[in-house]
Amino acid sequence: DENTFATRLSQQLGPKVEIYNAGVPGYGTEQATEQMRRLVPQVHADAVLLTVYTGNDFRDNQNWAKAPGLPTTPPPVQAPPPQAPQWISGLARYSRIISNILMFSSLKNRETDFRLEEFRDEMLPFADRDHLNQLAPPTKTAMQRFDSACNSLGVRCAVAIVPPAFVVHPERVDRTFNAFDLDPALAQLDEPQALMQRIVPKNIPVFDLTTILRDKADERPYLVFDPHFSNSGHRIAAEGLLPLIRDWLGRP
Repeated sequence: DENTFATRLSQQLGPKVEIYNAGVPGYGTEQATEQMRRLVPQVHADAVLLTVYTGNDFRDNQNWAKAPGLPTTPPPVQAPPPQAPQWISGLARYSRIISNILMFSSLKNRETDFRLEEFRDEMLPFADRDHLNQLAPPTKTAMQRFDSACNSLGVRCAVAIVPPAFVVHPERVDRTFNAFDLDPALAQLDEPQALMQRIVPKNIPVFDLTTILRDKADERPYLVFDPHFSNSGHRIAAEGLLPLIRDWLGRP
């Protein structure tokens, strides 16, 4: 936790700025807005930075539109296929060869492993313009509700855009798309981020981290077999957001 970009920003902005990381795995824009409505009065927040991950937030917002509301009970969890023995998984943390073997073995289970289909769904907006356009309306509605919540709560709001790893590392595109039976020639790596910028209401500042992540791609901002930030990625995100947040908040 001490390496996340939220913690790094808190350290760099100084003791007069208190940062709360309210992110929840699996939440899209609609759930984040509901979370904001609940938490802002409790912590007396002055500003809210909504982080949008273009890898799955379009899909999550579409799912919310089909079944709105926060569940009162946890949804049933589908069990994944049997996993590799623990000792092999442990070795994979130290061996790139074993990690590759496990990855290709997992890809063979696409028909039975719901997680792999979710990964493919996350990639479709980057491979199919029509599919991306179909996902746009729920996210546009979600952003309008976010803007409305910001106004009703009396807080300043901004949006940070984070792209998937293959957007920052184009050398991953062929392998990633081919693994999920998608044509790399159809890749439109910048379009989801550009669409998000057009969707966000004009009065809300947008910080797109794509450029700074690409500029520092050689520092490996993403994990190798996982779409999340590495420690370097969190550091780069904090470095990119720091001057923008200072300007946004009007702080030295």
